[in-house]
Amino acid sequence: KIGKTHSYHSELIQFLNSLRETIENDKQIWKETDFEKVLQEIRPQLKVKQEEYAAKG
Repeated sequence: KIGKTHSYHSELIQFLNSLRETIENDKQIWKETDFEKVLQEIRPQLKVKQEEYAAKG
């Protein structure tokens, strides 16, 4: 179980890092994106994913 969590965690980190690189290289995103709103939309989805993984355990 811990191993599975760890691989999911590192996949998530990799994804976020690549996302960050994309965002850093795109000034337009910084001007036009409401990050607070984006986070509010993503948060429930992350919670659902977390619960799915916990249920699979």
